[in-house]
Amino acid sequence: MIADRAYDRNALRDELKERGAAAAIPPRSNRVEEIAYDREMYKWRHVVEHFFVVGGGLLAFVNVPEGQRLARQAEQAFSDAAR
Repeated sequence: MIADRAYDRNALRDELKERGAAAAIPPRSNRVEEIAYDREMYKWRHVVEHFFVVGGGLLAFVNVPEGQRLARQAEQAFSDAAR
């Protein structure tokens, strides 16, 4: 799970661990102990935030070239699934 600092909760981290999921959540500044997280995975959070489905179409910010390629692939996948 990739999330921002607002989701830095022990209960959430424990739940993800029980499910076998990785938590790419940076620790809050007031956390007593430092918790490691996958910084490289966290860098992809913006991709998830910049893409969303509205009315069956995929919208993307056009200033993300890699995102444009992903948007085309996702649009094709949505249209194939609708058939």
